[in-house]
Amino acid sequence: MNGIKFRFNDLVIFEPDTSTLGLGDNVDGNTVMLSGVAKRILLLFIENYGEVISRKFIFKQVWDDYGMVASNNNLNQNISKLRRTLKELGINDEFITTVPKVGFVLKKNIKLEVLDPAQEDQGYIAITSLHEHDRVTLSSQDQDIASLPAVNPLIPVYSEKLTLKQNVILIWQMKKRLCLFALIALLIMGIGSIYFLRGEENTITPEEGFLGEVNSCKVFFVAGRNPSGERSPRLDRDMLAYVEDKNMSCSGDEYILIKNDDLVQTYIPGVKRRFLLKCKVLREHRIEMCSGSF
Repeated sequence: MNGIKFRFNDLVIFEPDTSTLGLGDNVDGNTVMLSGVAKRILLLFIENYGEVISRKFIFKQVWDDYGMVASNNNLNQNISKLRRTLKELGINDEFITTVPKVGFVLKKNIKLEVLDPAQEDQGYIAITSLHEHDRVTLSSQDQDIASLPAVNPLIPVYSEKLTLKQNVILIWQMKKRLCLFALIALLIMGIGSIYFLRGEENTITPEEGFLGEVNSCKVFFVAGRNPSGERSPRLDRDMLAYVEDKNMSCSGDEYILIKNDDLVQTYIPGVKRRFLLKCKVLREHRIEMCSGSF
């Protein structure tokens, strides 16, 4: 921020460039280092001096825009720490006020001044006081002065503002997350393939066979063939006998079809149901019509 400092109540000086709160060069006292999050919160209050800031807006400006996630507990802890630090430095007035169900506000009874070092070569520092209707406008570039985006960023992003070592750490974190996502994706695909292959094994493949001829009717059998449902010669004979008992007759383009339907549930557990159909070939339309009525 080009060396610009802020002073509260003629006492505490906030230096964004060094992320510190202190009592100035001419006063003995402690200097407190602020985290990147606390610094961004304090800058946001200065920018919106005297105005209520919603929690949602703070989350966006301080955490979301830096690829981080936070909770109300994180925000409350940082606000409490700022209040406690300023009180320890000598500001006993209520500095940041909580507005129930809305957010927070930097109270206007706190005197806020901007210390501009641009005039230091002339032997003095220009001081601009912010009164009730004044407001400091900070550019987006000035707000983005934090070093590392913070602990555990949700999505690490390379930034020219960071050192080479910090960028290497962020890129490594990103690659580790990508590897984890790829591993999870492969695991899901593997489980899906197992279910698919098992489904293929249990798939019923239709099989049509000629059983014989009864009363001028050729009899065919269509069934789903799988390892658990093999046909047998005895079953074929019994089915032909059942057709013969029906005393059915067929013309040249008609035949009898016995169809097994494994999808139809019967009343007796473990018993399969088959349908006896009489079919006629409509050669003109190249279709076969089947009916259960004789």
